[in-house]
Amino acid sequence: MKKTAVVFDSAGTLVEMYRVALDMSTGTFIPDSDNLRIVSEIQRAGLVVLDTPSENVLRQDPECLISDYLEKEHVHLGIVYSNEFLNPESISLTLKKSKIPIGKLQYILRKAGNYYDDPVYSVSGFIADIEKETVPFLMSTGGALFPNARDVVENIRETGADIYIASGDDKTNVLRVGRRLNIPDDRVYSLCRAENKKQLISGFQNEYDLVIMVGDGINDLAALRQADIGILISRKNYYTPDSLKNAADVIITDLGDCCSIIRRHMGAD
Repeated sequence: MKKTAVVFDSAGTLVEMYRVALDMSTGTFIPDSDNLRIVSEIQRAGLVVLDTPSENVLRQDPECLISDYLEKEHVHLGIVYSNEFLNPESISLTLKKSKIPIGKLQYILRKAGNYYDDPVYSVSGFIADIEKETVPFLMSTGGALFPNARDVVENIRETGADIYIASGDDKTNVLRVGRRLNIPDDRVYSLCRAENKKQLISGFQNEYDLVIMVGDGINDLAALRQADIGILISRKNYYTPDSLKNAADVIITDLGDCCSIIRRHMGAD
């Protein structure tokens, strides 16, 4: 049987997500927002997350500016996705110029966080328009493990494959997901951009006979293409661009469908 590494994305792959946004120009709350798609429709933009526990954000004075909070607490900004290279300094400057009170971020954090009974994931951030030097949207995401996530990971673990998580999300949330699934902390990678995921897969290909990537979003495209087997989850209620479909070797509609595919390629069945 082949020595195998299976790399899962987190948000949208192992974790069911409820994404929301706040349109800063109108004050409109947007439920079930497709934040990556919003970024793709702006010329020079990035989806940025705050690498800090949501509990810390919720404890702040609502009148405190987001930029002041980040500076005071030395919070790192993670660029989850951008349509071109973005300098973190330019993002910080854009946020500072926008002068947004953290109370607005707290509002959508609560909206997203209260959606699930047993949440495992909570993150907040914003979309930065570097061309216009504005923050057109605040965003937040709440999440819970897909009902079959534990069974899928356990099924694959029984084959002897090494299981990893590579996610664009912040360290606190990704580690929490990994621990719920009994994946060791040193096999959990956070704040991974598309290129980071590709490099991770490439490195594993020097150690393993077979490297499989399982993902669902545009941030997984390069890794799906690099992997020996790229498995794309394209759910019926979620927009999947053709470029992402073309990068995958196999397209499935449910996480549970990946087990038989992985076992077959490993020679475990």
